[in-house]
Amino acid sequence: MKNIRSDYNFKRNNTIIEDYLSNNLSYSELAKKYKLTKQRVAAIIKDMSKKGFTKRLDIKSTKKERDSYLNRAIEIRESGVLKMSEQMFGEILKRDKQAKNYKGAVQVLGHLRIVYTRIAEETESLQEKIKLVEKAEESLKEVQSILKQNKKVFDLGNKNIKGDYAINNVHLASVVLFKANLINTKDKKTALKEALSLINLAIKDLPGTQAHKAWPLRLKGEILFNLGELESAVKTLLLGEQLIFTAYEQEFKDDDQSEIRLNVWLSGIHLTMAKIASETNRKILANHYASSVISVKDPQNVLGERKKEAKRILAKLDI
Repeated sequence: MKNIRSDYNFKRNNTIIEDYLSNNLSYSELAKKYKLTKQRVAAIIKDMSKKGFTKRLDIKSTKKERDSYLNRAIEIRESGVLKMSEQMFGEILKRDKQAKNYKGAVQVLGHLRIVYTRIAEETESLQEKIKLVEKAEESLKEVQSILKQNKKVFDLGNKNIKGDYAINNVHLASVVLFKANLINTKDKKTALKEALSLINLAIKDLPGTQAHKAWPLRLKGEILFNLGELESAVKTLLLGEQLIFTAYEQEFKDDDQSEIRLNVWLSGIHLTMAKIASETNRKILANHYASSVISVKDPQNVLGERKKEAKRILAKLDI
C-alpha cells in the first residue's frame, strides 16, 4: 500500500505543479480543486521547487541543465503526467533548435512521439486518437528532415547517421503499429508489414551494445504477434532478454543510466510476454510476467505506466 500511495502522491503533486505553472492557479484555487488545505498546497509547491520541478529552460540554459531537465521530463512522463511532460519536452526542443543542437532535437522529438501515443492511449475518441498518432508521425518526419539536412553533424567519429535513422525507425514502427490497431480494414495487415520492415531495418543498424537491441526486439515481438506469428513473436522476445543477459557487463561501462535502461527494456519484454500469454489463455505465464514488472524496484518511477498495465493484466486473469 505504501508504494501505491507514493505513486499517487507523486502524480498528484506533479499535476498540481502543472496547474500552478500552466494555468496560473492560486494556492486557494488549487486547494479547492484538489481538496487540500492552502498550507498543504504551499508546502507541495515549495518542496517541488526545491527539487527543481518548477524550473524552466531557455536558450541560455547549460547542457547540464538541459540534460537534467530532460531526465525530469522523462520521469514525469513515466509517472503519467503527460500534458506537463509534453510542455517540458516542447521547451527542450525549442532550446535545442535555437542552440542548433540537432542531435538533442532528434532525441526530444522521439520522446514527444511517446507522449502523443500515451495520450492517445488514454483518449476514448477514435478521431482524437488518430489526430494524436498523426502528431507523433509529424514528429518523426521532422526527425527525418533534421537528419537529412545535417548529415555531417551526425557522421562524426566512429558514428554515422545510420544509427540515428535506426532509432527513428523504431519510433516510426511503433507509431505504424499503433495506427494498424486503430484500423479495422484489410489495410491493417499492410500496415503491420510496414512496421515489421521498419523494425528489421532498425535492428540491423541500431547503435550501442547488443543489449540495446532488446528495445526494438520487444516491438518486433508485438508486431509478429499481431500478424498471427505466435511462435516467432515469443522467440523474438526471448532473444531480447538473452541479449540483455549477454551484454550486461558491457552495458554498465562508463554509464550511470544503465540500470534505468535495463529495467525499462526488460520490463517492456516481460509486459509484452504477459499480454501475449493473457490473450492466448496462458494464465500462469501471464501472472508470472506481469508480476515481475510490478515487483521491480523503481524509486525514480520511470516504470509507472508499465506497472499500471501489468496490474490491469493481473486483474483480468481471475486466478
